[in-house]
Amino acid sequence: MRTPDQINTDAKALHSPDIEAKYPIDPAALGKEIAPLGVPSQVTFLRHGDTDLNSQDRLRGWMDVPLNQNGLQKAQEAGSKLQGKGIDAIYTSDMSRTRQTANTVSQALGIPNTPDPALRPWNVGKLAGEKADTGGPILQKLAKEQPDTPAPSGESFNDF
Repeated sequence: MRTPDQINTDAKALHSPDIEAKYPIDPAALGKEIAPLGVPSQVTFLRHGDTDLNSQDRLRGWMDVPLNQNGLQKAQEAGSKLQGKGIDAIYTSDMSRTRQTANTVSQALGIPNTPDPALRPWNVGKLAGEKADTGGPILQKLAKEQPDTPAPSGESFNDF
């Protein structure tokens, strides 16, 4: 089990200026009990359900595509499986596929969800909709070798 000091150290390392502005940490609480820190003791990540572009192995980025029937079903299953797990908040990007997933799960859990455009995926510009085996290597090269170069009509990996 992790000690409060270890968790506080991790929490400080994870805080960016944007996150700290939205969720300020009281410096007096650092190194003390976990509850006053205001940082969850556990974070659960859930990927959005399937879209037609997922099924076609196509890149999505900021292309706003909704969930397909399978994606809606998977979101309902996730909501059922997450009941009783102590989840008390959901944060999601403002993309349709993530909002649909979050809305479905939040209804199952009886908790609100908060969409935030800052949680959007990488804006891959014109590569959105391309087959992953075509656009994927381009994005991989940009991320690894040229992280300050934007994707065509999109943003750079470092700006993401």
